[in-house]
Amino acid sequence: MKFTSILITLLFVYVLVPDSQVQSAAGSSSESGKAAIISNESLNSSKTQSTGTFSISELNKKMTTHESLPLEAYRVDKRLMFDPKSADAPLSGIKKNQNILPYKVGDKKKFWVINDTNNEDYQIEAVLKYSGQRGEIWVHNNEITSGQAKEMGKEFDQNIYPLITKNFARESDVDQNSRVSILVFDIQDGFNGSGGYIGGYFYARDLYNMPYSNRSEIFYIDTYPSMGFTKSSYDVSNAYSTIAHEFQHMVNFNQNVLVEKGEEMEVWLDEALAMAAEHMYLKEPLSDRVSYYERSASIPRGHSLLNWDYEGDVLSNYSLSYLFGQYFRIQTQQGDSIYKELIANKKSGTKALEEIIQKYISSNKSLGEFLTDFRQALYLNESGGLYGFRGEDGLSAVKSRSYTGSSPHSLRGGGAIQIPVTDPFTQPADKGSSIAYRVASKSDQDTTAPAQPVVHAVNSEAEAVTGYAEALSTVTVKVGKTVLGTGKAASNGAFTVSIVNQAPGAVLSVIAADNAGNRSKEKKITVSNADTEAKRIAGKDRYETAVSISKNGWKKAETVVLATGADFPDALAGGPLAYKENAPILLTRASSLHALTEKEIERLEAKKVIILGSKGAVSQAVENRLKSKGLTVERIGGLNRFETAAQIAERLPSEEAIVAQGLNFPDALAVSPYAAKNGMPILLTRADRVPAETLEALTGKKKTIVVGSTGAVSDPVMKKFPAPVRYGGATRYETAKAITTNLLMGKEQAYAATGTNFPDALAGSVLAANRNAPILLVREKSIPAPTKDLLKSYSAFTIFGSQGAVSEDVKEELDKVLKNK
Repeated sequence: MKFTSILITLLFVYVLVPDSQVQSAAGSSSESGKAAIISNESLNSSKTQSTGTFSISELNKKMTTHESLPLEAYRVDKRLMFDPKSADAPLSGIKKNQNILPYKVGDKKKFWVINDTNNEDYQIEAVLKYSGQRGEIWVHNNEITSGQAKEMGKEFDQNIYPLITKNFARESDVDQNSRVSILVFDIQDGFNGSGGYIGGYFYARDLYNMPYSNRSEIFYIDTYPSMGFTKSSYDVSNAYSTIAHEFQHMVNFNQNVLVEKGEEMEVWLDEALAMAAEHMYLKEPLSDRVSYYERSASIPRGHSLLNWDYEGDVLSNYSLSYLFGQYFRIQTQQGDSIYKELIANKKSGTKALEEIIQKYISSNKSLGEFLTDFRQALYLNESGGLYGFRGEDGLSAVKSRSYTGSSPHSLRGGGAIQIPVTDPFTQPADKGSSIAYRVASKSDQDTTAPAQPVVHAVNSEAEAVTGYAEALSTVTVKVGKTVLGTGKAASNGAFTVSIVNQAPGAVLSVIAADNAGNRSKEKKITVSNADTEAKRIAGKDRYETAVSISKNGWKKAETVVLATGADFPDALAGGPLAYKENAPILLTRASSLHALTEKEIERLEAKKVIILGSKGAVSQAVENRLKSKGLTVERIGGLNRFETAAQIAERLPSEEAIVAQGLNFPDALAVSPYAAKNGMPILLTRADRVPAETLEALTGKKKTIVVGSTGAVSDPVMKKFPAPVRYGGATRYETAKAITTNLLMGKEQAYAATGTNFPDALAGSVLAANRNAPILLVREKSIPAPTKDLLKSYSAFTIFGSQGAVSEDVKEELDKVLKNK
């Protein structure tokens, strides 16, 4: 006799479930076999219906605690409902001709906040510690430092703000300052070391001119325990995903209520989108929400998706809403843009949701049916089709637990239970009119994993991985966690997966997955050296060499970084920024755009160019030429090299920085691949004093890496930097050796460039970072002893520059090293 499960999904209503086929109230892991999916497809939350005869003690109104759950699993945001119609208050705003001066860093201001332990409004004073293009960071009681506030503000300006406004909606601007205020303080939520806590909140009341309103675009971010348990240990980056979450609430309200003049989106759906914002910001699934779903005591007992349980186990609501939001995205197959389409739909939330379901999934499917599909997907989790998450990492392995209590059982609308039954199963006649039963079978699924793929040898010049795997399976090739490519095995099992050629010694992993989602054992293969000669990437001059480097590293690039080829100061710090933008560095003359550079920008199909340096370094004529080609142009250029480097550093939020001598180039270029790979800005200094721009840029940093000898950066200067560590030597080659030895990159390959001029190493720094390889400095006709000491560590070499920059004599020395390996 087959063992079967029933999944009961009840949307917006309570239901009852029968006695003869249930055991204990504790949830158990889902079984294999068939499942009857029982769903109440009514969207009326005020009524209950019975599933039919088939009791649980009172519904669990407390959160689940489990030793395996991280603290983040207990994070919530305070939902403060506000009805503009009943409030009958106007939007806050600036009166015509009223001149309001903007706040400056250091200004103080009082804010209304809420004590969650007694729901009372009270005022606190905060100091403005950061004011940027889009965000202001106000801090109460010095909860975070000025440096931490700056780091948070820059992350909002540069990453969170564009992400949310691009994929969801725009914010309002009732206070007409074009900025969003973020108030950082310890939200009084009664947290005492464990359990639930409030990570932040948005309150629409603040947009209106009424008592207790802050009359501005503002949301609130918690410090304890969101950022840590003591001020000295606070990590503001722990709050970044919460900032994305709360900002989504803000833009959602603006679009639905202020722009469309409609109703606020239903809480469960608004929260689904807010957690989708977190997912997008983190670029990974919210594992804490998934873990809570799998361990919740309330969900197996029928916790509701659609009824937000303010007084009960609201953490289960967060888990269900998060999973639904991802299921909705995956099934519509429209990517992240589906969220913006949902918010922009002028119908109410659930009606808009149903309209989009009918547009992309099935023209006659109701929202109630789709919610039942969602519950069936959580049970079956098939790798393709409607009843699963299409194999997405972190979602496709979700486990649903069974309800094994007694009946009749009441479930609120939006709830669901999964119940073991015996085969055959007949739905009861006394079920409610909106209750739908489905029979789903796990036993029909293919559970056999494909055999481990057979993979042919791969060398460092290979642009594809070939071999044999299960017929029609999907083959994925990775290096570490990075997916290099995927392909489909033919009917005879042969596959070809295109990849970017990898360095000798790189370890590739190859996995085959069948249509049921079963995955083979991983096959690992090490990339061999294609030949025993050093390669050369070169052109007839520095401009053509930069283009050649670009062609070797990028098939296409949305952004290009452009620097003058005549001098080094403005471009010294550009490598890490170019790496962050996945942009090649190209060179131009100061007065006119180099023809080869222009053609390369066209080949890359670039849309944006970032110019490094003032108009004295790269003229307005060059900028105008770029704009005439339809390109967006951004210029980063200060009054001097030190200010330019500091401005670049603003785009690279990091707790660490690298400082190099700003009046010469070798040390900065030798460290550039490491800095780029690790997202660290390169700041510049004089040997005997620190420019004010550099000191300001170092505010809030926790560690400084100084490159160069005491002649390049003196000890008194170094002592002014936060927690400095020096890597330097008597010559530029000794310093480069110290950098390579201590600031480790990969050991498979290395690049070589002249240490006596800057252009080739500058243009090559981003390619080297992309390949996790250092740049070794050489002379034109010989390899200095410090560099020679490093050569045996590497299996491949590539020279940047023509024979005029690095001679054939140097290449022959590198070739000898490879041949003797």
